[in-house]
Amino acid sequence: MKIIKIFAAALITAALVSGTAFCGTNPITEKTYSPKAINHFPDTKSGRKVLIGDFHCHTEWGHGGLTVPDRIMEAWAWGFDYLAITEHGNISGAVATTPADSKWLPKDAKSYTGVAGVEKGDMPRQPMESNRLAIPIAKKYGLLYFCGVESGIAGKEHTVAFNISKDYNSDAYDHWLAEDPGQGNAVWYRDRFKQFKDMGAFLIYPHPHYGYAREQMQWSVDHGLVRGIEVMNGSNSTKAIAATGATEGEAGYRWYEAFDYALEHNLGIYANTDAHGERGATFTLVLAKEKTKESVMEACNELRTVGYFDNMLWGRVRDVDDIISSCVEVEKIKLDSALTMVRISNLSPMTMTMSVLGRDIELPPYNNVLVKNETGRDSFVITYKNVWTSSKTKLKKRY
Repeated sequence: MKIIKIFAAALITAALVSGTAFCGTNPITEKTYSPKAINHFPDTKSGRKVLIGDFHCHTEWGHGGLTVPDRIMEAWAWGFDYLAITEHGNISGAVATTPADSKWLPKDAKSYTGVAGVEKGDMPRQPMESNRLAIPIAKKYGLLYFCGVESGIAGKEHTVAFNISKDYNSDAYDHWLAEDPGQGNAVWYRDRFKQFKDMGAFLIYPHPHYGYAREQMQWSVDHGLVRGIEVMNGSNSTKAIAATGATEGEAGYRWYEAFDYALEHNLGIYANTDAHGERGATFTLVLAKEKTKESVMEACNELRTVGYFDNMLWGRVRDVDDIISSCVEVEKIKLDSALTMVRISNLSPMTMTMSVLGRDIELPPYNNVLVKNETGRDSFVITYKNVWTSSKTKLKKRY
């Protein structure tokens, strides 16, 4: 009996040390990640899965602080369904390493350096190497992985492209594209965007701090090349960016004008971290038929994406209504043939803040509440105060 007790104690100790039930260990870096308290939204009433992930983040290959394996493991710990790593196209940063570079790079180009502590030239210029490294690791941990890249016009708009080919051959000028044809040796942005689209990539306008009216971005939107825009960017944006209209939130910067721009110009709505260090609770929810890359891309092309951040949903009425319909159950309780009580159940991982029957309610995840009906009416409206359908409107549902 004593031997059995000692053996049992040894097993318990080993389990506590390994933490297999509560954390995952990256076999490459040996950094330990604890799964976050994030649960998935239930499937929608229309039969779609609500997949969570991030289409815009970086690693040490693109001025970030995490290795590729660490970024994958971090996503796994958050319970992600998908991930795109989108390094800056010119992985060495905008450093004038050749005479051709210096001909067209902005005057402050030399202030853009590679990874801290890495000498210029030590990092490869080919960002797809990071994607090729990520693909087998993501597959091992059950993540749908999309090869991606961040490009843009010098000092102005950037563009994130995901679902590009893993064999895409980046060149030295992808970080800063030419605003006009024939600008130095840079690739003209129209040519590059068309190339991305031809290979099946999806382009979004991230951290739209340069506005929405410039010909370059509007042309790209009008011609169906840029199909989405970030309404939340979780990076540590500068005061200059905040001054252009972004509002600082808990998880980054909110772009209210981008929300309305997306609705006006038929663009997908995205909330991404732009994480260079460790990420926070900012996700893009993709309403897909299945958990497959093909289904995710189909949903993106149908603009079935919703931003989730700061305990809010930002999206089209069609999509947030689809999500809320499966997350909130309403039971009408009648006594003496009159509707006297209403039970509201929250089946989602987010706190629901709502106005119903003259009361403001904050309903935590996986909880329910009874509300007395003093109106005498058989039907009523719930206003979901943290579910936004435009920069000024919130979801309302009649029950």
